[in-house]
Amino acid sequence: MTDTPKQQEEKTISLRIFMNESLRNTFKAVCAKQGKNMSEVVTEFVENYVTEHDPNFSKKG
Repeated sequence: MTDTPKQQEEKTISLRIFMNESLRNTFKAVCAKQGKNMSEVVTEFVENYVTEHDPNFSKKG
């Protein structure tokens, strides 16, 4: 039996980070200007970082 696309999806979790308020506000504004939300941008950064530093990582989806 093959997995359906729903069975292959990974669980989405939250990631809590700490930064100063002015950096957060500027980041939020820059993301909005690009039509993205902060989560999308951070996820993209993390995927790129892990891909660069872990040759065994393969992006799913």
